[in-house]
Amino acid sequence: MTIEFPSSVTVPTSIDYRNVWIHTSGTPTKINAAQAGVSVSGQQVTVTNPTDGYRVNSTQTMTITISQVAGIKNPSVSSHSGDGTAYYVKVSTSREPTQVTSSAITINDWVTASPMQLAYMGATTVKAYGFKPGSSIFTTATSGAVGSGTVGSDGTATFTAFGTGFSAPITVQDGTGRQASTATSTTVLPRITVTPTSGLAGSLINITGYDFGDTPNLTSSDVKIGGTAFSAGTFTVKDVDGDGIVDDFTYVNAQVPTSMDAGVKTITAQVNPGSPIAQASFEVLGNALSVSPASGAPGSQITVSGTGFPPNQHVWAVYLIKDAAQFAVDLADDGEITSDETSAVELTSTSEPTAIDTDSSGAFTIPCTVTTNLAAGSYGIIVFVPNATGAKGTGLFTVTGRTVTINPTSGPKGTKVTISGGNLTANSTVAANTGIKFGTNNWNTSSYGGGTAISLDSQGNLTPVTLEVGNFSTGKSTIYVTDAAGLVATGTFEITVPTCTFEPTSAVRGDLITVTGSGWLPTEVGLVSIYLDINGDGSYGSSELVAFATPDAEGKIYKQFTVPSNVTPDTIVYYRAQDTKGNTSIPGALTIPAARVEVSPTSAPVGSSITIKGAGFLPSTGVTSVTMGGVTLIPGQAVVTDSQGRFTVTATVPGLAVGGQAISATVGATTASTAFIITAGGAAPVTPAVATANIASQLQIMWTFDGATQTWQVYDPTPGATSDISAMTAGQGYWVKVSENCSLVYGNKTYNLYAGWNLIGWQG
Repeated sequence: MTIEFPSSVTVPTSIDYRNVWIHTSGTPTKINAAQAGVSVSGQQVTVTNPTDGYRVNSTQTMTITISQVAGIKNPSVSSHSGDGTAYYVKVSTSREPTQVTSSAITINDWVTASPMQLAYMGATTVKAYGFKPGSSIFTTATSGAVGSGTVGSDGTATFTAFGTGFSAPITVQDGTGRQASTATSTTVLPRITVTPTSGLAGSLINITGYDFGDTPNLTSSDVKIGGTAFSAGTFTVKDVDGDGIVDDFTYVNAQVPTSMDAGVKTITAQVNPGSPIAQASFEVLGNALSVSPASGAPGSQITVSGTGFPPNQHVWAVYLIKDAAQFAVDLADDGEITSDETSAVELTSTSEPTAIDTDSSGAFTIPCTVTTNLAAGSYGIIVFVPNATGAKGTGLFTVTGRTVTINPTSGPKGTKVTISGGNLTANSTVAANTGIKFGTNNWNTSSYGGGTAISLDSQGNLTPVTLEVGNFSTGKSTIYVTDAAGLVATGTFEITVPTCTFEPTSAVRGDLITVTGSGWLPTEVGLVSIYLDINGDGSYGSSELVAFATPDAEGKIYKQFTVPSNVTPDTIVYYRAQDTKGNTSIPGALTIPAARVEVSPTSAPVGSSITIKGAGFLPSTGVTSVTMGGVTLIPGQAVVTDSQGRFTVTATVPGLAVGGQAISATVGATTASTAFIITAGGAAPVTPAVATANIASQLQIMWTFDGATQTWQVYDPTPGATSDISAMTAGQGYWVKVSENCSLVYGNKTYNLYAGWNLIGWQG
């Protein structure tokens, strides 16, 4: 027997014979097909009839049963005449190979939903199967929940529906007319709504309940907030939703208990124990305390406001807490703070309760005066509003302390400062000497321009007084003003440190130094003294004073001086400036290098004139030598340094090789050098002395013959001797007599000479 299933039916590639049974009308029991008697090809399943009497006569019936576990699955879309969807099975046998088509097979669509217990607009998840792929799906008007969705390619849809408030199956339909319903009807759950959803303890709210069914048993006591019945309100059972059933209620002006703590509370309504509970949330707002302004000086007026307290109750007292731990102990004694207990200060009248009451919403506003003798700092404020259960609220207030006005608020020592204000005791006085302190120093003394008592006006403010900043510690200091009643007002002044700067920061004896600075006392009569710590002992004594400077109107200084001759080379000398008021700059450093030599220009050809300057040498001392490449540049000259250890000489570039050469100067035991470059090229005519400079000690005499004049010319280096060779001529021959073997070097030419006479061609 071959059974051919529709293409929309899922047929496995193989089926176990044990999942197939055969039963004929002529046999009382069914039997499995033969072990190899079941085969699958595409959509066709072939079952071979077993032997042993299981043949079928023409008038008999054979039933083939295939278990669900074999894996054959129905189509995902139901059969439906509305869109012509139908399914058929074709059967043939080996005896009758012509296929016979069955009648149409019914494939049903179906629906489930969870949960099925729904309050009005409560959500449930609906799942539908067997519907037309791609079509829209929706619940019908009579369903117990309403919603819609879209059918997927597999014929299923999942969507959210919402309770309609009446009990009925959830019926789903698609665009082709397919329709299915849940097996059971929805159960309608009760619900409540609350308006508003938040408020203070004691607030009046409105509650509406729906679908409670057994309403005759529902009373106001069945509606609770946080497990507690409401304090008051009008409760009525009625048909609120207009469904014709009196199973709803209204609870108008239900009062939240005044003693209820702050937080989110659950409002519940339940007809009988065990019956469904309707719930809603309501937030009880906590009491709040505010202080305006949030800070102020002792004696200032403030306003304390509260909300969320018990309505229509006396505000008993407002306290400013000085010691929180002790306050708790004092309060526990007798429930109040007495005059002999110092942990808190009462800001309201000592008679309790006050004349202020909370209003019908539990709010109040009460004016207070901050106690005059409070120290600056942060304080807690606590308000008591007692009723049957008691209520209190807390806040914060900052006592800023009394202040005086300081002008200016910073400057160097000697600055004139004006002090005013204070908010101290009205019409009192500030004592001479000790009444005003600069840090720990008595300031209202004659030494600083004071010395007399100072009056306070009717507002407790100082008659402005001007005092001079003494030689106190630098930095910020607190100024204290104390009146005769012991009240204290404070201010701040910063003593600044003036500056002093040297430029350059490295110099030798005799160099010019430019001094600049700022932050000094303007037009200070006593000049600013500038010192170099030449002795290195940090004393900056009178012998180390190098200059005076007068500050301008902005407190700036400018001065120039030369580095004195008594500084030690190759050291660091510290400097600073100070004035007669005690202002002293932070020490700076001046580097004193070893002696130096400078040459100008720094390059030139042989025979050029150059200037050599020395500095930083011993003063008034003979210059031992000035050389270039070992050749003396000042033969026979007596050069002496000046009082600053400086000298200047002019010399001629000797006939040395082109390239770098060292110029050195020696004074006493000190030698300094600098670099010089001899360049190629001509220069001014070279004298015999310059040309023979490197053999000056060996040269005895030199002759040449002038062909134009037919005369002999001579150069005799002996001091006072007559010479008529004024310049050396390139290409000219010269007879040179030397006392010993030596080499004459000039430019890039070297002439090896022997003791006695030598003939050379100059630069030839």
